[in-house]
Amino acid sequence: MITRYIAFLRGINVGGRNVKKAEFVAPFEAVGFSAVETFIASGNVIAVTSSTTKPATLEVALEAALKEALGFGVATFLRSDAEVAAVAAYNPFPDVVRDDLHTLHVTFLRAPAPKSLRDDLLAAANEEDLFAFDGREFYWLRHGRMTDTTLPKAVVRKLSVGGEGTARNMTTVRKLAEKYPPT
Repeated sequence: MITRYIAFLRGINVGGRNVKKAEFVAPFEAVGFSAVETFIASGNVIAVTSSTTKPATLEVALEAALKEALGFGVATFLRSDAEVAAVAAYNPFPDVVRDDLHTLHVTFLRAPAPKSLRDDLLAAANEEDLFAFDGREFYWLRHGRMTDTTLPKAVVRKLSVGGEGTARNMTTVRKLAEKYPPT
């Protein structure tokens, strides 16, 4: 059976690190993936594999292969095409009437966030910053620009879920789900 995964890579093409699609092919192939593609130059890699290895094990292998190829660590968060479709379809804030100023981001995590972190972030929510968790995803709905948040810096640091996640705008996730529907 072939499984298509979307790899969400943290820290790609930010902070002076400019990685081209061709640089992703060899590390992904070394771990058993094929048909390697990228989507938007921000660390979204799509690839297929017939491996039955658990995704968490594939993440570790990919991180090692990427570090060797690129010379720096790259946190990797794998989701199947079906999981990405479910994230894209999920509405964590069904009671909120949104306008063009609202931005929804999703942070992909390795595992569900610890209860203490979930409680801290949910308690910090306000009228302009709403938070939700669903499985291995954390959602932040911001009314206005993310950089204009009035949240304390300590809370903003927690929004990266302890550095154990990578965020994407929900628009990007929906485009990925549309282009790569479940197989």
